[in-house]
Amino acid sequence: MTSIGIVGAGIGGLHLALYLQQHDVPATLYAELTSQQRLAGRLPNTAVHWGPTREREHALGVNHWDEQADDWCVRHVHFYGMFGARTMTFTGMNDVPGIGIDHRIYTSTLLEDFLARGGDVVYGAVMVGDLPALSDRHDLVVVSAGRGSMVELFERRSDGRPFTEPQRFICTGIFDGIAPQQPIGSSINVIPGSGELFQLPFLTFGGRKTALLTEIIPGGQLDELRTVRYEQDPVRFNATVLRMLRTSFPHLAELVDENIFGITRAEDVLQGAITPTARRGYAQLENGKWVMALGDVSLVNDPVLAQGANTASACAFLLGEAILADNLVFDEMWCARAEARMWDYQRAAFEWTNHMLRTPLPGNATKLITTACGNPEVARSFINNYAAPQANWDILASDARTDAYLTRHGGGPVTPPSAGDDRATTASTR
Repeated sequence: MTSIGIVGAGIGGLHLALYLQQHDVPATLYAELTSQQRLAGRLPNTAVHWGPTREREHALGVNHWDEQADDWCVRHVHFYGMFGARTMTFTGMNDVPGIGIDHRIYTSTLLEDFLARGGDVVYGAVMVGDLPALSDRHDLVVVSAGRGSMVELFERRSDGRPFTEPQRFICTGIFDGIAPQQPIGSSINVIPGSGELFQLPFLTFGGRKTALLTEIIPGGQLDELRTVRYEQDPVRFNATVLRMLRTSFPHLAELVDENIFGITRAEDVLQGAITPTARRGYAQLENGKWVMALGDVSLVNDPVLAQGANTASACAFLLGEAILADNLVFDEMWCARAEARMWDYQRAAFEWTNHMLRTPLPGNATKLITTACGNPEVARSFINNYAAPQANWDILASDARTDAYLTRHGGGPVTPPSAGDDRATTASTR
């Protein structure tokens, strides 16, 4: 019987392991950390699970947070764009609400689910030198986590590194003292040339909290936060975030209770930067066997559009389906076919994310946002397409495609706002 080895127990590795387990395909999960070690660790991200990922969780029987998330979710998305003196806003509603879940809790729970259902887990770090032995033990090895030489095993795609350095400095954390947006949901706050701030309801230790993800363009008006490290001076860090809210995002500052505002725990903050990178989905080992890449090993996306965890989950299912459809032999032909299916999904998320990272913000992206502020149908589509990156990239892949889409939906080609325009534009769609 086919045996699959999965290195890494993030969302991609866990979804693949649970999928194969559900279809009676033996899988061994190689996890560096136990569930308890995961729970004690530092915040890895502030991921949002969009509708399709939630549907996959239902299919796997791991939708443990549905009841909690019913009224603490990304049902509505409030957009604020500060284009010079002009503030543009709209509120759109997701057809299927997204949910923000602490991945320390999420991955430890799914790891226990896999074990409770009879899954095989081997704990400890796996190095690139261990892969040949694992490939002799299993019919196929999937690498869904790793660092350094483990990742470098998979070549960068020729079109997989549009930037040579990070485009944002990332600061994300879980906070006390921030009331939820109304109607319940998250907010996307954009200051072109300076960065973005995302506020979202988050399920974590202690229940319902608020997460803030700040994406900072060096030299912009959010840059002060880039220079302050929480672990060096927690008081100064919290004060800097509060000052940023008051100065740049006053509509969010109104939600703050300054008496209790701040990072919830020392482990609940993450600061750093990443360079978006796409790698080939498979590689050959020195013994001639082939291994597949999944999750962050295959694709590193900036979190500005909340695509990373959702892309890993989608590709886990695509890879699982490929294993079920053809397990005759996992040779280069099989790997190439599986890679093509995954890259077809990954590429749209990767290209769309990188498009929105560019400085200045591309004109067609500004056109789309401008139109959404006065066109509820465009606003609703823009928000719901966070769950369907192919759809938003189809619209934004060229100026001609954006103009054609806007014309079809009653918006027509529009002129982006100028810095001297101080009008406020607001729309709402339910």
